[in-house]
Amino acid sequence: MRHLPRILTAFCLSLLLLTTACGDPDNEENLSACAGNLRQLSSVLDMWAMDHQGQYPERLEELVPHYVKDEKLLICPSAGVNTYFAGYKRIPGVGGSPDTYVLSCHGANHRNQDVPPDFPQFGSDGALKMQ
Repeated sequence: MRHLPRILTAFCLSLLLLTTACGDPDNEENLSACAGNLRQLSSVLDMWAMDHQGQYPERLEELVPHYVKDEKLLICPSAGVNTYFAGYKRIPGVGGSPDTYVLSCHGANHRNQDVPPDFPQFGSDGALKMQ
């Protein structure tokens, strides 16, 4: 009985280390789902640009309802709300160069996965950035 506190302490420390090392699978799934949403929205933005002489919309809201039919695509699974409207930035082309954009999950929604605020990001260059 007198070793019980040590055993419990060792067990709790082992459990803490195990959960920290393994991470939360729900958080990882949410991060993957968020990145997938950004990829899909990027495809939708490219469709918009094909229909509008290579220009991207001023605001992401312009995609609804004609290009985005299911508004669940606009919800970050970790935040539970639309973080993408605030995370969209259109960068107009200069001197005949094409428009570009950056689309991110606005806010610190994935901090449990060591992802900085306003990430993940997806750009018109087709690259997914996690930091």
